[in-house]
Amino acid sequence: MQYFYSPSTAGFYVDSVHSTMPDDVFPISEQLHEDLLAGQAAGKVITLLGVANVGLTDPVVPEKTWDDIRDKRDELLTQSDWTQTSDNALSEDMKEEWRVYRKTLRDIPSTFAKPSLVVWPAIPGEV
Repeated sequence: MQYFYSPSTAGFYVDSVHSTMPDDVFPISEQLHEDLLAGQAAGKVITLLGVANVGLTDPVVPEKTWDDIRDKRDELLTQSDWTQTSDNALSEDMKEEWRVYRKTLRDIPSTFAKPSLVVWPAIPGEV
């Protein structure tokens, strides 16, 4: 039994199972096949490393933008709007913690120099 990998389909093929295969398949060992599947299951990405050579790399994580940060901040503010209503059941101390938390969220764009440096404040009561 021979294993193959196709860059165009990012798929594996086995000669005893697949009667037709893409034109760009190349042979890989059974051990490499197992290693690639295990690496993929662990969060790695199967990557073409050259002509007829495949391996594992870390996934590329897109850099956060200020729009991403503002979207998350706005979502957190919306989720905590209830803490600012006059008829909520929070103690005065908890109301103050939530007020500070929400102000910290609103100040994030002016507090941090770039999105990758943003540290999100702890949600009151979860510290």
